[in-house]
Amino acid sequence: MRSVLGVALAGGLSTCGPGHATDCLKSTGTIITERREVADGLITVTVFDNVDLRLVQDAQTYAEVRAGENLIGDIEFTRKGNSLEIANTSKCNWTRSYDSPREVTLHLPHITNVFLRGQGNGSTVGEFVQDTIFFHLIGAGDYDLTVRAKQLFLDQYELGDLTVRGSTTETQFTLGGSGRLFAQGLTARRCYFTMTRDSDGDAHVRATDIVGGTVAGNGTLYYSGPPATTDIRLTGRGGKKAE
Repeated sequence: MRSVLGVALAGGLSTCGPGHATDCLKSTGTIITERREVADGLITVTVFDNVDLRLVQDAQTYAEVRAGENLIGDIEFTRKGNSLEIANTSKCNWTRSYDSPREVTLHLPHITNVFLRGQGNGSTVGEFVQDTIFFHLIGAGDYDLTVRAKQLFLDQYELGDLTVRGSTTETQFTLGGSGRLFAQGLTARRCYFTMTRDSDGDAHVRATDIVGGTVAGNGTLYYSGPPATTDIRLTGRGGKKAE
């Protein structure tokens, strides 16, 4: 049994890449916070892997990275024009506890597109105010957002949940995976939606003028407000329910 475990460990360490096997045996180290400069003019930010993103609306643009001192260098920023990509490049994530923070707090005056493409979570610190903003969830992480916008766009295609509060003139959302939408704390005038044939999760929304869209999947659309008008089409196994 001992020899089998040894072979398994050696195999796991080999995935760390040449010259990095011993890195997988290093401790996380003391948790530290490192400030990084970020050029202004960002329109899109995309987060990969198991990094959590926190958005702070601020007059300045910069980031604070919080992680173990032996891991913080693995969280890399890549700037591509007006887009920023954030990734955890460590090859040894399988050896690390998920209780250890891998967190980026991004300060910026405004942002248009936010993508989560991994296991990390996304959140706002306080209320984020912007005319039009898109939040995209293509992974297993969750969003927890407070926004004030004229137009708010949300889409979800895998496992994560979206929780949204605040106010908006119009919300448009797409559910295309197993995750759920909790937006009953978001006050909207109009809410338009698509719950695709591949969607299994429920959605909770609130609007005063209209709730309209298609439930083509297995989830239920729960709506409140109450809206003056509803135009909810059921084409799948899911349902609709006032709450």
